[in-house]
Amino acid sequence: MKLHSADMALKALADVEEWEPTSLDFGQYRTAWEQRADALARVLRSRDVMDVDAAFALMDAVAMKKAEDEAAAKSSGEPLGFTFPLDVLPLYRREVQAAKKIIRRAAYTKREIRRGDFPEAV
Repeated sequence: MKLHSADMALKALADVEEWEPTSLDFGQYRTAWEQRADALARVLRSRDVMDVDAAFALMDAVAMKKAEDEAAAKSSGEPLGFTFPLDVLPLYRREVQAAKKIIRRAAYTKREIRRGDFPEAV
């Protein structure tokens, strides 16, 4: 599940305060959403689709910031810097976690949720 991976990537950014691993492609999250949005839009409420889309858009913003840092490092010859504002990471994580919950709920039937077969988030 890409949202779980996105949440862990944001946590890692907050923990180490650098683009670690440097090879992580944050653009993959937006690509994953674009590939699945139509199918999910058929089963989610409109508001939920918008909330999930917003979470993936935030991951796209992270990808753009990383690309800016990479371009700056390339042009200056300096090592890759980390200029992402750390104060927004908790907000981004909350949005991603909320989207993750929406998708998890959609993966279970109402009966499974009523019976308690709906596991808590990891």
